[in-house]
Amino acid sequence: MTFQATSRRMLTGLLLGGLALLMGQPAAAHEGHDAASQTAPSASTQPSAPEHDHDHDHDSWKKDGRRGGWSSKPLSPDELEQAIAVIRQIRPDLAQRLEQMQQEDPESVQAAIKREFPRLRHFLELQRVDPELFELRVQDVKLAYRSHQLATDLRAAQDQAQADPQQAQSLRQQLETAVREHFEIRQRIREHELTRLERQIELLRAQLQARSQTRDELIAQRIGELTGQKTDLDW
Repeated sequence: MTFQATSRRMLTGLLLGGLALLMGQPAAAHEGHDAASQTAPSASTQPSAPEHDHDHDHDSWKKDGRRGGWSSKPLSPDELEQAIAVIRQIRPDLAQRLEQMQQEDPESVQAAIKREFPRLRHFLELQRVDPELFELRVQDVKLAYRSHQLATDLRAAQDQAQADPQQAQSLRQQLETAVREHFEIRQRIREHELTRLERQIELLRAQLQARSQTRDELIAQRIGELTGQKTDLDW
């Protein structure tokens, strides 16, 4: 394997590791590990799928013919920019690295982002349909990442032959602060989602009541549909 090929493989490993950790997924084994390629935080840091089933604006977001598959088309420049914009809000350092590496090895950057694009797409869609929940989810992922990094630093400090008790205590306090902040953000996310579910329940109750009041019309409409007549009501 040539030096250039080895460098590209290491580069891809760094990007995949950083992006996988960013999105709350375990990073695969790659050469060239850095701090971002350690065990990732819980997958619960992923954003919930938006409640609405909107048509997507980009072809490469659409599923292809395979169940659960995604288009094999390369991401467009606009899609790459949108993905990096989301990453920039969570990990500015990683976004900067991606932009720099895009000049040196665009194919590796394309491969790394494309691999995580289905999850990044959730953030993009959430930003469009629910900006408040999007901001909470961004904080959720940022704090998950910070907690993970602080825990890694704390374990390393404790494992040193000549461990510094003050350093370990400082790291533990920082970790506790980050975890407390993370807990509060996750509580706010749950409150937000509960409020949204309550609104959905109210809407469904209103729809159910409306259907009950138009029972006879709906039944007649369905009979008309079955016999080839056009109607306006929603069966």
